[in-house]
Amino acid sequence: MTSKKNDPVVNAAALSKKYKCDVKKIIQSWKKEKNDLEISQALGIDMLKILQIRQEISYLHEKERHRHLKKSRTGNFTITHKTW
Repeated sequence: MTSKKNDPVVNAAALSKKYKCDVKKIIQSWKKEKNDLEISQALGIDMLKILQIRQEISYLHEKERHRHLKKSRTGNFTITHKTW
């Protein structure tokens, strides 16, 4: 599965507006392999809010994955019925 840079699954601007914090910085920190506690202390964001953001991003990725799988499976079914 290839990832397109032009079509992100996560709309960071919308999440930033929803959670009133910079979600791009949080995502970049995760990519730098910082844990949630370090991010919370560095950015001054509540741990609960970081956990909610992580959960929502995971949900969006899982939803996109299922959509992609469903789309790829719809045209590839061949039913063979053998009577013995």
